[in-house]
Amino acid sequence: MGNEMAKEVKGVHWFYWAILVAAVAFIANMSQGIMAAMGGTHFACIYGWSDVFMPFTITPLASFLPLLAYPLARRFKNELTKLAFLYLTGLVVAYSIGNWVDVWMSIPAGNCLRIYYTSEPLKSLLYSLWFVPPEEAIIPLIAGNATPDWAAWTPAIVFSFLYGFVFFLPSLSLASLFRRRWIDIERMPFPIAIAQWEAVSGVYGGRIKGRRMPFIIGLIVSLAFNFQLFMTFLFPWWPDVLGWRNPWTSANGCTDVYPGDLVGSTIVAWGRWNKQPLNFVIAYLAPLDVLFGYWFCTLIFMILAQVAYYMGYYTGIFETTGGCCRLLGWSGFNLSPWWGPPLYWNWMCLTGGMLAIVGMSLYHARSYIAETFKAALGRASSEIEAKEPLSYRTIYIMLVVSWILVLAFLSTTGIHVDTALIVLLFGAFIFPIAETYAYGLTGSAYGQGRDLWPTWVLRAKWPTAPQPYTLDFFMSAEILHRGINTASSGLHTWAMVSAHSFRIADMTGVRTKEVFKFIVIAFLIALPISLVIRVWWAHVLGTARMRLCNATWECDCAGRDRWNTAPPPGEIFTAAGVGFIVTVLLSFARARFIWWPIHPMGFLLSGGMRSTWAGAWTNFLGAWVAKWLTLRIGGSKAYEEYGIPFIGGYIVGLVIMTVVGVIVGTIRWFTPF
Repeated sequence: MGNEMAKEVKGVHWFYWAILVAAVAFIANMSQGIMAAMGGTHFACIYGWSDVFMPFTITPLASFLPLLAYPLARRFKNELTKLAFLYLTGLVVAYSIGNWVDVWMSIPAGNCLRIYYTSEPLKSLLYSLWFVPPEEAIIPLIAGNATPDWAAWTPAIVFSFLYGFVFFLPSLSLASLFRRRWIDIERMPFPIAIAQWEAVSGVYGGRIKGRRMPFIIGLIVSLAFNFQLFMTFLFPWWPDVLGWRNPWTSANGCTDVYPGDLVGSTIVAWGRWNKQPLNFVIAYLAPLDVLFGYWFCTLIFMILAQVAYYMGYYTGIFETTGGCCRLLGWSGFNLSPWWGPPLYWNWMCLTGGMLAIVGMSLYHARSYIAETFKAALGRASSEIEAKEPLSYRTIYIMLVVSWILVLAFLSTTGIHVDTALIVLLFGAFIFPIAETYAYGLTGSAYGQGRDLWPTWVLRAKWPTAPQPYTLDFFMSAEILHRGINTASSGLHTWAMVSAHSFRIADMTGVRTKEVFKFIVIAFLIALPISLVIRVWWAHVLGTARMRLCNATWECDCAGRDRWNTAPPPGEIFTAAGVGFIVTVLLSFARARFIWWPIHPMGFLLSGGMRSTWAGAWTNFLGAWVAKWLTLRIGGSKAYEEYGIPFIGGYIVGLVIMTVVGVIVGTIRWFTPF
């Protein structure tokens, strides 16, 4: 269902769309509260409307809303604007809800509750912030069954909205600025947008006429797998033929290497592998050189780590750590091939490597950027702005103004100007571009995950955590750490959502101006509704039924003990330099030699935080084999006519089982069984 079917709607009834967004946001957040009441189970982790699954995060609500309108298919199939807006409603609402265990439960209620458990003097320091409720307003969160003191909680809600808004603006500006470069020129695929919209296209008829069978096969496979998974989570007596009740397997299919495992007790860099089918089908849509580069660089890393082990590094690793502890360095960075010497692999990829991929992206786009500057100054043809949501002059003004707002916002949290500039540089420029670039190419998370690395530049100012804590240190560290933790954590979120939305506009023929307006309106409606309901549900459920964290803030990444477990700053900056050089060389090699098989993003994902934590190298390996065979045997025609429709069918099956999961979860809330 492509551009040839698009019919522009001359008038958009914004008031009615705003009402719809509000209604969807209210219902979806209420449903999220019911899922949250099911505790830290696998069931609650993957059955919900927010961003689910890792590292290929999807939002079932985005596909569900257009599919829900299928009874009106005769009317909707020739008005793609309506279908696209339904999709975008689900997309924006889902990301405003946020990942259930990190964002929805933490901002703002869970984060404030942690202050209650924090020891002095950090506790007093955090209570001095203007937006933190008094302790007597926080205490009811512990037991639940309480009514919020709305006057006390209003500053926290306002602060959380401002946090979302001030990082929303630069992200939307950057996505608008690079829209034509990423989508029209580089033709970045945005695999998750393709997969989820293909689900809508397949149901409505559209462009897969004559290709029904692959779609139906994908649907059957998805229903069969996800039904089995659903029953495994729902009933303890159901046979676990997929091995998902294994305590070493997460809901996302990440399977941890445990002490005593045959392979894990031999190969030091064998930490996790992934068996979630969704991850394979999304990875299949990524470019072949990225797929190859990821698993090949992972293989190189494993070999180098094994050599290092035989040279005397990682002594005792098999006796003390499983795969997760190795990956996160919880037993000390010296026992982690990913984070410790001599390779510092993840540090390379997430520090200098990230700077390099952003820098090289800008370098290769230098003529494009110059062209946009000329257009902003009125020295270029206005034709290049014809498909843009705003003029380049307006985009640049909005970007500069948004950066000023970020600095002003940070100043209200006790962050000093020099530190605020670092947070601005990374949180409102580097992180959004890097994560959106990875997302657009592969669909996979790259820099998500807060453990240690996001504050690497701040370590030049604070090699060790200061004693006593200061707001300048603690707030800047936590914003960088927690703002990058999941797809919906805030710093990179809305650049990804905006670019995803512009890709949908490209596939459907809907004007980017309308999409831009819709994103802004939906955000301004959905986020406040979500924040209010989050606070209310936290008071209703309390810590007994909602996964509110009841641990001190000092155990988090900005806490003294965790902060000081990282390698010394000198070693981190050396690794950053190496990562920068390797990424630049790979970028030049790919630009110079058409036969070069490794995309620099493949190297970076091999040391990405979320991608390594999820064990996604196996997804990329499997997808590479499948895609290589598809193109080798049937060429691009087979890829378009069989591979993509199969994936669309798989997404429909996944959405159906998500709806079933939400309905069953709701029934269990009222009538436990």
